[in-house]
Amino acid sequence: MRQMLQTLLVQRFQMKLHRETKELPVYALVPGKGALKVKQAAADEQTGMSGVSTGAMFQHQPISRFTFMLTRRMDRPVLDLTGLAGFYDFTVDLSGLGFNGSPPAVDTDGPSIFTAVQNDLGLKLEPRKQPIEILVVDSVSKTPIEN
Repeated sequence: MRQMLQTLLVQRFQMKLHRETKELPVYALVPGKGALKVKQAAADEQTGMSGVSTGAMFQHQPISRFTFMLTRRMDRPVLDLTGLAGFYDFTVDLSGLGFNGSPPAVDTDGPSIFTAVQNDLGLKLEPRKQPIEILVVDSVSKTPIEN
């Protein structure tokens, strides 16, 4: 879908763009101290994600699905550097997580996402700078070309 939209913008708005790599602030999801608290999913298990009273339950999901969700809610990208391949079952308390780096809309006693990741998953979120590929728009026409 993303590629189709990009093609449409290039064609209709004569958009010119390029990709480049920049060193940007990120959060790296890495193994924490102590035992890992995610459980390897059974091969025949249903895939799913659901909300629970204070967080989210992931069923038969890769860890990258969790980092994708965090990226959408935090103030910078979250990279999966755990080295964990395959599918896992886990539940994580998200009550202390807001949106786009802002605190939750409702005041909560929930743990910060950093604490929840360590306590619930046995992983750790570390702030870092990493090279990230970005899309740069060089020019675009204000008026689209007709069909």
